[in-house]
Amino acid sequence: MSQKSSSIVLLSGGLDSTAALAKACEENAVVRPLNFTYGNLADDVEQAQAERLCEWANENSDAFVCDIVTPDLRTPLEGLISSPLTASGEDPDDYD
Repeated sequence: MSQKSSSIVLLSGGLDSTAALAKACEENAVVRPLNFTYGNLADDVEQAQAERLCEWANENSDAFVCDIVTPDLRTPLEGLISSPLTASGEDPDDYD
C-alpha cells in the first residue's frame, strides 16, 4: 500500500476549489488550504466559505485539514491587478 502524502489546495470557496479540496482529502493524509486576500470585493465572502469548507472536510474525510492560511496580497499587488474595486478608484481600506 502506498503512503499518503500531503497537498496544498488553493481554496477560493468556489465550486472548482471545493472539488479540488474534496479530491485532495481523498488522496492525501494532510491537506493545507491556502486562500489569498487581494482586495476583491468578495474577499470576506470567499474567506468565510473557504473556512466552512475546511470545517466540512475535517468532519467528513479521513484527511487532516490544517487551519486555512490567508496571506494579504493587497499591498504587493497594488497597481498590478484590476478588480472592480481598484478599477472604480475606491480605496480598498474603506471595505475592511
